[in-house]
Amino acid sequence: MQQAFAKLPDYDPEIDQYNTLARHYPAKLGRWLSPDWSATPTPVPYAELADPQSLNLYAYVRNNPTSRTDPDGHRCYDIGGCLGYVTNQLFTSFKNMFGIPDTPPAQDQSADPAAQTPASLEVVDVKVLPAGTKGDYGNLPSENYGIFVDIKYQVLDAKGKAINNGEMTPKEQVTFSDGTTKSNDVGPTRISTTSKTTAADGTFHDAPVGHSQSLPMNKSVTLKQTIAIEMGEKLYTVRTQTFTIAAPKGAAGFGHGSIVNDLGDISGSR
Repeated sequence: MQQAFAKLPDYDPEIDQYNTLARHYPAKLGRWLSPDWSATPTPVPYAELADPQSLNLYAYVRNNPTSRTDPDGHRCYDIGGCLGYVTNQLFTSFKNMFGIPDTPPAQDQSADPAAQTPASLEVVDVKVLPAGTKGDYGNLPSENYGIFVDIKYQVLDAKGKAINNGEMTPKEQVTFSDGTTKSNDVGPTRISTTSKTTAADGTFHDAPVGHSQSLPMNKSVTLKQTIAIEMGEKLYTVRTQTFTIAAPKGAAGFGHGSIVNDLGDISGSR
């Protein structure tokens, strides 16, 4: 990629070079013609040992021309604001030359999914699944005490904005009333709305969620669930909740059930 000083003075079009205060820079070559130097003898002028890119004395702005500039041939600074070792005076003297704003423009993370990281989930919809044996059913006819639901979530970032990314993988860990646990991907399951990854708009379905049994439910059942979102190579915990499933006692509970969570945003009954 050709690099260029769009507003530097002393441009020589015949040789396509810019004459900065310290060195010459040919745009097509993309590097300085001479190594960096310092009036005070030093092994590696203007270098930061913590940054290997600064050790290359011929490299222009540490090989990051899209976000940095080097107006005098010695030091580079971020176009959005000076790097720590560049003085405010240097920035002030050059900002008008390069048209640099006093503060960088605000960035809208919602337009750049890569800049967002999962922080929480918003409940979009809760649907009670009907009893049956085909399709998206909940309770089996032989286990018709209790309830199962299909929960649709939206993944949000730390600012509460939707993350429109279809490559996130929801994962869960569930602890049952008897103390046993399981860890797995939220989807896909036998419910057709579920999938391994989120939809393009960052939503996903968790189903079936609930409990069923063949005998009357004389006491409620609890499920503790932790949901995490895998994005790239990182895992972000976004929700921990406890569900309580109940039904009318005795035979009156046949074909009935209710479910609520402790966060107050999920409920269903049949």
